[in-house]
Amino acid sequence: MTTAQAIAIIGDRSTPITSANRGAVRAWLTAAGVDGVIVANAVMENLNVVWQDESDTILRDWVAGKVDAKGFKIAPAAPAAPAAPAAPAAPAPALGIFEAAIAAVVDAKLASNPAGVDEDAVKSILAATVDPALEAMADEIRDIYDQTKAAEALIDLVAKDKATAARIPVIAAAASGNAIMDKLAPLYKAGVESYVDPVLLCSPPSFGKSHTIRLLGRSYDRYLEHGCSDDIDEVSTLLGNPVPDGKGSFAVVDGVMAEAVRAAGSGQTVLLLLDEVLRLSPKAQEWLLTFLTGVNTPSGRVYRMRTRKMDASGALEVIESPMTHLHIVGATNLTMHRPVEAFWDRWHHVRIDWDKDTAASIAADIVNSFGVSGNVPGFAEAFAMLVGESREAVKAGRIAFPCSFRILRRACGHAAEPTVPAVKAALADCLTDSLALWDGDTGDMVSESKAAISGWAKALKV
Repeated sequence: MTTAQAIAIIGDRSTPITSANRGAVRAWLTAAGVDGVIVANAVMENLNVVWQDESDTILRDWVAGKVDAKGFKIAPAAPAAPAAPAAPAAPAPALGIFEAAIAAVVDAKLASNPAGVDEDAVKSILAATVDPALEAMADEIRDIYDQTKAAEALIDLVAKDKATAARIPVIAAAASGNAIMDKLAPLYKAGVESYVDPVLLCSPPSFGKSHTIRLLGRSYDRYLEHGCSDDIDEVSTLLGNPVPDGKGSFAVVDGVMAEAVRAAGSGQTVLLLLDEVLRLSPKAQEWLLTFLTGVNTPSGRVYRMRTRKMDASGALEVIESPMTHLHIVGATNLTMHRPVEAFWDRWHHVRIDWDKDTAASIAADIVNSFGVSGNVPGFAEAFAMLVGESREAVKAGRIAFPCSFRILRRACGHAAEPTVPAVKAALADCLTDSLALWDGDTGDMVSESKAAISGWAKALKV
C-alpha cells in the first residue's frame, strides 16, 4: 500500500491512528519494508508517531530495524566495563513469524470491513468450537470486547495452539460479514467428526461459494477439490484408472476421491470440495450413494472405498478413512434440473439466498483485495444493487445473464488505476458485452437489451 493509498483510507498524515484504522497503517508499514514482527507488535503510541512524521525519518528507522518490536527507538548500547562478564542476550519480546502472519490476517479483516468485526458473530463462532482455549477466549470477549482486544486475544491464542491458528481466517471471515462462512464454520472443524457432513451448499451463481470453501480448507492439513461434470467417465475420474506410465506399461493412479480417502486414512485432516456436484450424471450420483453414507465400525464411522488397485492377495484394494479426518462439502447452483432424490437426501443442505447486504460484503472484499482506494463501501453497495436489478432483468427476459462477482474481479484487475472511479469505468465498459441478449440468427446484440444495460453503465460513470 502506497502512502497515497493509505491517506485515502486513513486521512491526512495528521489523522490519529486508532483501532479502527490501525490495519491500514500496518499495511502501509509492511509495503514500506518494515519487519513483520515490528508491524504486528508496535504499540498504538508508536504507530501514531511513525504515521504523523511526514518527513518519513522515523519510517526509515523502522525499515532499518533501529526500533524494538514495539516501535521504540533502540538506544546505543553502553560500553561494557572491561572486567564485567558479558550479559546473556535477552529474548526479543515479540511474536514469531507465524503469529505475526495471523495478526496480519486479523488486521486485514478489520481494515477491509468498514463496519468493523461483528461482536456477536465472533462469539457465536467461538462458542461453536470444542476447543477449551477458544471457549475461554469467548468468555474473555464477552467481558472485555473491542476490536483491538479481540485481535490481541486471537494472537495470544495462536502462540499457545497452532491447531487453533488454522481457524483464525475462518473466524475472521465469518465475523466480518461472510454469510457463507458464518453457516459453514460451526459445521466443519478439522479432526472432529461432523454429524451433518457432507454439506451441500446452495447459492446463486458466483456468490463466493468456492472462495469461502477454499478459505475453510486452509484450516485442514490438505484441501482437494473437483469440478463435477456429467461426463460418462466421471466415476473413473473420481476413483482412479490405469494410465500409461511412459515405460510401455500402465500404472493405476488415484482419482481425487481415492486420494482424499488415502490421505485421511494416513492421519491427515482433509477437506474435499465437490463443486457443481448436481451436474454429475445419475450413474455417478448412484455410485456415490453408498460411499457418502459411511460405515459404522467399532472404532467409529468411516468412509470406505474399493479402489482400482490390487492388494497383495490380488483382490481390489479397499481403503477407508475416519470421518473425523475426511470432511466433504458440495457446492451447487439450484436450477430447473432436479437431482436424484436419494442423492439429494445424502446431504445436509445449507442454502444461501440472494441478499443485498451479503452481496455488498462480498463485493467490498473483492475490491479491497485489489488495494483499490476511494469510497469502497459506497461502491460495493451500488454494485450489489446492480447485481440485484440484473437478476430481475434476467428473470424478465430483458438480458441474457446477471452481473456477477467475476465481472467485478476482472474490472478491478484491468482498471487503469486502483481507484473506485477507474474500477467503475472498467466495469461500465464491459457490462453490455457481458450481459446483453443476442439475435440467434445474426449474432447481433438485441437493441432493447443494450438499452436496459446502458442505464446501469451510465450510472456507474457518474
